[in-house]
Amino acid sequence: WRTGAPVEAAGPRAGRLEAEMGYGVSALGGAATLTPYGGFGIGGDGERRWRLGGRIELGPALGLRLEAARRNSPTTRTDNGVQLHLHARW
Repeated sequence: WRTGAPVEAAGPRAGRLEAEMGYGVSALGGAATLTPYGGFGIGGDGERRWRLGGRIELGPALGLRLEAARRNSPTTRTDNGVQLHLHARW
């Protein structure tokens, strides 16, 4: 955006940045890939988000992810959560 333009002019989610780092390793005798990961996000509205988790992929049709997250913002209270996500394709 232009120099001097206020962040609010671009909307509340302007300037958002997300980053994730993980490393996949062979699991279950090579039948699956286990990937522990961590992530961080920062928003133009001052929101911060941290994530830590792991996912296991049993081929392209089946996977499981467990993730813990923490989000805080100057305008709202801190939010903590745990998510379990299963995906299956047939």
